[in-house]
Amino acid sequence: MRFRVLLVLVLSFSAVFAVMADEDGDQDFQAPYTDVPTLRGDDGAFIIGDPSAPVTVIEFADYLCPFCQEYHATSTQFIADYVLTGQARYEYRFFNIIDPELSSLASMVAECAYDQGQFWTVHSEIYRLATDRAITPDLAATVAENMDEIDGEALVACTQEIGLFQYMEDGFYASELGVTGTPAIRVRVGDSEAGVLMIDGEAYMRGGVALDVLSAFVTDDSPADLVDLPNRVVRDDYLADTSLVDADACEAPCWRDITPGETTFDEALELLEAMPDVGEIVVQESGQARFATFGETPCCQIVSEEGEVVTIMQINTAPLMQIGDVLERYGEPVYVDGAPFTSRQIIFNLYFPDYSFVAFAFAESEDEVPTDESVVIGVVYLEPPVFEDILQASSLYAWDGYLSLNDYRSQDFAITPQ
Repeated sequence: MRFRVLLVLVLSFSAVFAVMADEDGDQDFQAPYTDVPTLRGDDGAFIIGDPSAPVTVIEFADYLCPFCQEYHATSTQFIADYVLTGQARYEYRFFNIIDPELSSLASMVAECAYDQGQFWTVHSEIYRLATDRAITPDLAATVAENMDEIDGEALVACTQEIGLFQYMEDGFYASELGVTGTPAIRVRVGDSEAGVLMIDGEAYMRGGVALDVLSAFVTDDSPADLVDLPNRVVRDDYLADTSLVDADACEAPCWRDITPGETTFDEALELLEAMPDVGEIVVQESGQARFATFGETPCCQIVSEEGEVVTIMQINTAPLMQIGDVLERYGEPVYVDGAPFTSRQIIFNLYFPDYSFVAFAFAESEDEVPTDESVVIGVVYLEPPVFEDILQASSLYAWDGYLSLNDYRSQDFAITPQ
């Protein structure tokens, strides 16, 4: 696998480069900022700036994107004004959408230049070539010809390797953060999750963000208040419901007197309409199936596969319940599995066949071991035959106590329930 160097600190390269043509047309690459820390993040991202800087601005871009080429001047000025002064870090991410071959090649050339200590100089040169419409399949050779610092044979060979390049990793991360075009800006405070910059009610979801707006973020007294985190599984604005563990509530798979396999869809709608905390109810149909979504922040739904009786209910909840509460009422789960939701959000699924429900718990990594205090962020209640179908179609792990997701995987507990 090609993905190699993580958190390698280099102190000898520049963030911003002046490019000047001599009489022969060759390029003289100057690095006026010689003491700027550069590193690769935990997942390989290219980062410049003091690791202790309080905020980070992340740019997703495609070298071949004309708007990215224009925005390069803004990001360069941002580095000069705020990164070199230690107030922020800048993180460059590849999001290749213009040309399936040349966009990917450009990002590979830049990444491979990192191995020669020249990522940021080559980064600037590729933008110059892209602006001149000079990106060709011979890009690696062209860059090496223009730059004495580059070993051309090594650069070409590197781009021809087979394996995982950084643009692939960045593409997944872009999806997590809701990036759909280039350039796109996301921001991070400290080591927290990255999100969308939100200032005075305006969300900067798409396009390059003006320098004065970035300045407002960097210099704000509470920059964390300006970050809107997308795709969060732990949300305070989901339904504030603890009925799964309340002693006086109906027992799962019943939820607020709605029981999959017993309550009709119409009866369930009447019950929902009488609830003051579920917000707007939206009903849809697809063939025989009927769906109703609800919640002030749409979080929850009931489903009738045949259109008559409720078969599935999913309730995503604010983090008010804990795993220990669930186990105290229903005993230990029989099966468990899980999957990453984002790079820092893991969902554990705890299966309770005797009660036909699955509880969703949260962890921050695949190595984090859940505890009694780990929050429960939702539950799905199922009609018993539907639950059995899901079990028989799944490869799960037999519950063996509080282990991390990677612990379960490494011990090869996977089974298919019969």
